[in-house]
Amino acid sequence: MELRATPRLGCSLAAFVLPGPIMCSVVDRSETGFRLRFQREPDGRTKLVVVLLASGHAFSANVKWRKDKEMGVLTTAQCDLNGLVPSGFAEARQVWNRLKPAGVREQGARGL
Repeated sequence: MELRATPRLGCSLAAFVLPGPIMCSVVDRSETGFRLRFQREPDGRTKLVVVLLASGHAFSANVKWRKDKEMGVLTTAQCDLNGLVPSGFAEARQVWNRLKPAGVREQGARGL
């Protein structure tokens, strides 16, 4: 029996969470959140920031459930890390700039 308010879509997206960073994968998503899979069982944190490596999109999130190496999170805010960001996402932007895949360029950084 499906209890979620919106349907979920399977995916496979490289991501990391803060505090950390701790690498993970987004294995499915819905309009309201993500299911994350980690290499090892995640700690007991209840609030985190999820950053999608390829796109630079970051989400503040609350942990709703945990099971083994997975957790489900409800997103509460989002931010595109390409360009200026609110102070609550500043660390996410710094870490993403360090970890993002080669060839991913900030859209706000245009040459003159």
